[in-house]
Amino acid sequence: MKQRKLTKLKCRTKIFKRLNIPVTNPETNGNDMYNKDLTEFELELAISQLKTEKSPGSDLIFAEFILHVREKARNTLLKLFNKIWNAVDTVLLFCKRSKITPILKKDKPAFD
Repeated sequence: MKQRKLTKLKCRTKIFKRLNIPVTNPETNGNDMYNKDLTEFELELAISQLKTEKSPGSDLIFAEFILHVREKARNTLLKLFNKIWNAVDTVLLFCKRSKITPILKKDKPAFD
């Protein structure tokens, strides 16, 4: 069980860092926030930070689609994400390392 929590901790930390959410260590402060379900606020925060007019990821879902879904669909997404989050074996897929090779465009800065 401890290994399961550590795995979820690593994954949640990566997600929080990408969303610029402060990360704390539950081992040192007794906060078990890493193993709690994602909240509506966290989902809305993540959705608000999606970049538009970009290619979709490996799931082939465009950011514009998620930005325009209604509240009922967002609640369904939240339930789905929480089911995935609580299935540790599935979460491990998100934590695998990948090698990314950027293909820079001539008319755009490298950091964009």
